[in-house]
Amino acid sequence: MIKTTFSITGRSVRRTRYAVLGFLAAMVLGVPKAALAATVEGTIITNQMFATYSSLSRAQYSMTYLVTATVMVGNPDISVRKESIPPMQVAGGTVKFCMWLVNNSMYASAWSVIVTDKVNGSVFSGGMSYVAGGLESWSGTPGSTVRNGYDANIMFVLPVWDSEPPDGVMGYSIRFLVEPIGPGQSAMVCFRARVL
Repeated sequence: MIKTTFSITGRSVRRTRYAVLGFLAAMVLGVPKAALAATVEGTIITNQMFATYSSLSRAQYSMTYLVTATVMVGNPDISVRKESIPPMQVAGGTVKFCMWLVNNSMYASAWSVIVTDKVNGSVFSGGMSYVAGGLESWSGTPGSTVRNGYDANIMFVLPVWDSEPPDGVMGYSIRFLVEPIGPGQSAMVCFRARVL
């Protein structure tokens, strides 16, 4: 017979407890995380509350009440479509890329929608370079804003908003921030690139 003994020290339990509490605190305090939409839009959720009370003698009467409140679920649902104009181009020619964003939800607005498009190109391998002055955008949501920016595709570097890279730059990401896109509304963002 083999006897196995497990030993857990108070210190390891405390470390585990602190790690779990730290994780939960980070989740509550707003560390960026993905939104989860597990419930289908249009679903009505009913929440119930019970209240019970009785008289001072507890013998004469007691009552129980049930009250409800309902919540209808509304989730933003963004679909994206991209198009190149023209779909075929010669070396040295310019191509316009347009991305359409549509919020298919009938109830909820989508906030902080970021569209990122990398302009791939290299003097060694070809590809494309950015054409300055070719940014276009519009939003069908009243009061919505579309901001453009770019970064050098370096991890953990925030984009430089409200500016654009110089003409001919390669290997940059063009970013558009659209907020909000209202229920049933759409937005479009475009930029131009040159075939190397």
